[in-house]
Amino acid sequence: KDLPPIFYPTNSDNVAPGRLLRVLDSVGVGAIHSVIALNRGTRDGAQAGQVVAVHRRGALVRDPKVKDLVRLPSERSGLAMIFRSFDRVSYAYVLEADEPLKLGDEIRPPVSTN
Repeated sequence: KDLPPIFYPTNSDNVAPGRLLRVLDSVGVGAIHSVIALNRGTRDGAQAGQVVAVHRRGALVRDPKVKDLVRLPSERSGLAMIFRSFDRVSYAYVLEADEPLKLGDEIRPPVSTN
């Protein structure tokens, strides 16, 4: 199947949350204009044109009061648009990156500001 010549960004609410598997042509850190592989494919609702948000997983810290380990909330670090999707994996182009994107970062639907 050939790639369409034009991609129109679409909503990715039906894509299951996932992880960044690989940054192509890199040692493992991505930035704007990088191509990344995601562990979500057509079986998970991923389609060409869908925009996904990349989130840096929150750090694991010790709660000073109860001494338990607590995971801090994840923070959004970028946006990517899927351009090719297979059964179990998709490839996306990084549109925005506020900080380096790393293997294992979370992939989620972007939050609408409307």
